[in-house]
Amino acid sequence: MQAAIWKHIEDGNLEGVLTVLNEAEKTHPQRRQAVARAKRYIENQWDGIESQKRYREELLGCSDPKPVVEYLRISKSRMRKNWKP
Repeated sequence: MQAAIWKHIEDGNLEGVLTVLNEAEKTHPQRRQAVARAKRYIENQWDGIESQKRYREELLGCSDPKPVVEYLRISKSRMRKNWKP
């Protein structure tokens, strides 16, 4: 079941994912609540899943921590200067 879900996610097939999860609900009624949560989560995140696939080349990963830390340090010092009790 898990492999089938991942296959449909990789193919961009939301209906296929939901079909597999609906079958899981029928075959494992004791897990109905967990499957319903999984379906809701995947449906809510589907735009992000599609975007990640669509813009794979533009997504470069995480940024270099040094510029980020420097930006936060400068921002923090500015906030301290502008803060008034």
